[in-house]
Amino acid sequence: MNNSFKSYKKITVPAKHRFFGDDNDRGVEAFLSEFEPNTFISKGLTGCGATTILLENNQPLILSCPTNELCHGKSTADRHSGKVLWYKAETTDNEVREYTSTVAVPKFIAVYDQTEHLYNALNRVERVNAGTKYVLAVDEAHMLMTALSYREKAIKQLTALFDKFENTQFITATPLLPEFTPEAMLKYNYVEYEWESGVDVKVISSIQQSPLIAANKLINEFRIEGLMAVADGEGNQIEAKELIFFINSVTDIATLISNSNLQPNECKIIVSDQGSNKDILAKAFDIESDEVEITHASAPNKPITFVTSKAFEGVDFYSDSALSVVVSRVSSKNTLLDMNVSLPQIAGRIRTPGNKLKNTILFIYNTSSYGKSPEELENELQKEISEAKDCIEIYGRCETEAERITLIKRLSTDFEHGLLQHDETTGDLKVSLDLDAIKLKNYQNYITTTFNCRMKVINTIEQHAIVYEQDYFFREDNVALSYLSKKSLGEVAVRYAAVRTRIDNVVLTSEVDNDQIEKDKRTLAIIEQEYPTLKQAFEKLGAEKMITTSRRGEKKLKQELNYFSAKDDLRRGMKNQFTVGEFYSNSQIHNILHPLYTQKGLSKPQATDISFYFTVEKKREKNPQTGNMERGYVIGKAILSDSIVALLNIYQSRRPVNSTRMTVTEVYN
Repeated sequence: MNNSFKSYKKITVPAKHRFFGDDNDRGVEAFLSEFEPNTFISKGLTGCGATTILLENNQPLILSCPTNELCHGKSTADRHSGKVLWYKAETTDNEVREYTSTVAVPKFIAVYDQTEHLYNALNRVERVNAGTKYVLAVDEAHMLMTALSYREKAIKQLTALFDKFENTQFITATPLLPEFTPEAMLKYNYVEYEWESGVDVKVISSIQQSPLIAANKLINEFRIEGLMAVADGEGNQIEAKELIFFINSVTDIATLISNSNLQPNECKIIVSDQGSNKDILAKAFDIESDEVEITHASAPNKPITFVTSKAFEGVDFYSDSALSVVVSRVSSKNTLLDMNVSLPQIAGRIRTPGNKLKNTILFIYNTSSYGKSPEELENELQKEISEAKDCIEIYGRCETEAERITLIKRLSTDFEHGLLQHDETTGDLKVSLDLDAIKLKNYQNYITTTFNCRMKVINTIEQHAIVYEQDYFFREDNVALSYLSKKSLGEVAVRYAAVRTRIDNVVLTSEVDNDQIEKDKRTLAIIEQEYPTLKQAFEKLGAEKMITTSRRGEKKLKQELNYFSAKDDLRRGMKNQFTVGEFYSNSQIHNILHPLYTQKGLSKPQATDISFYFTVEKKREKNPQTGNMERGYVIGKAILSDSIVALLNIYQSRRPVNSTRMTVTEVYN
């Protein structure tokens, strides 16, 4: 197994350069116009213009990209539109011929799966060896390993093309370690570009027991406030008004949509556009599958964007105020990521220069003890080799051709994914080590073990910072983390009362801000969905009572609401129990109220409860039977029911400031 490149060279890019090509805004000349032939290019930074050099120089090009999203972004960019042909499965030879006849330097772009078809089409159309005329450039080259588990056929077809080109180049800002790099690339020269200007990537890390629950809390808080406050390196708060969630699981995205009751007009969805994904998302939105809109990064922005690995690499987002949020959870292996690769890639996705959060990531994750040691992996490999040799021995003992054919059929799966190889010409079986498959298994285990504990997560990223000379800041006290915690009921009650009062007061003013009204209504709906008790409490108890009781917890608020309903019923029969103007001792009040409270399921009454039903006057009188002085109350007029009091409280809050106000406690039956 080869674990090193053919040669290694480092090139320093002076600090005056931000791109490989021209920086016209600052009058800086191009650093270079083309790359050295047959090189693996570690370009150092995302968004530095490496593919732009390839697409605009004088060399005919086949640019092979991992995703359709990346092809779409490159081919439809203003500076490339009409100049680059995106070769798809449905592209005809005539279209290729027409394009090559109208441009001086042909530039093609294709996904990994279509690159071989494009090569064959060019050989047919141009009647020349495309491998001699064209440069083959593989963009996001690290994905030849990271995507191998689910795109093995396409990647193997692509790697088989490398030797057919006189000049093959590989481009990535986030190369894998050589021990995880496919064998076919290691025979090329490695050129690393080191930028003196550099880029700081700021990571706000948050370990959570359940990353999805934390992400739901974040979404709900963001929707309620309409923004998210994030502290920069100097402690200043920056407002994020859009959130881009990078989470490589359509199922997890659907869970977030469903649990937060998100609506289609609030979300931009960038995932693989296939029927099964649409079905999953339709169920989450509670709409029909054909109503689900799966779009591109270039589509109009919405408050929340969900992105799978379809757009982790090489895709550009433009927003003045978006923040990138990464969610990984160990029980969903698709969402685990190589932090040395994916975090820098994701941090480079937002390209708007004025966005102060474009290189900031909120990373929500959890950990587990999953994974294996190198010794365990080696033992597994040796066991598989031993089992393969046993199969060969059994095959050798077959006496008839029928027996050999039967065994070959039973072992056919192993020919594709195991260590056995069948020579159909000679009929022989032999052990064949697929080195890339072994590297993939080791790489996947490496990713899993980096999530073994919090410190290992942090150390993994810090090691990357040293290798690539980028700074990572772990700010576990960042204000952004407060959005991942559920607010106390008292805090939410204060917010609810303010918004509810603002909406109620709209009818009393001629100045109507429709945008604010819609935002307030959406906020109320979100709060009432998660805290249904608050709506009932506001309408029955009034804002002040709701807030003070909520600060004592939801259990106490529910008790107060139950008490409120029961007291309304008690008032109807209370006049028959007490006589206005009479004195009642505390013990007498308790004895009268106790059976009434028991009947309603209320806790034991206090003598002071009488003030809920009547205006009262505290007094001490002598008990005529015992001669002892007793504390008690003189009963006054019956007080209005709490329902009427609550309505009056709401009514009073809506009245103009200078109008005559009634004091509710002065209004009696």
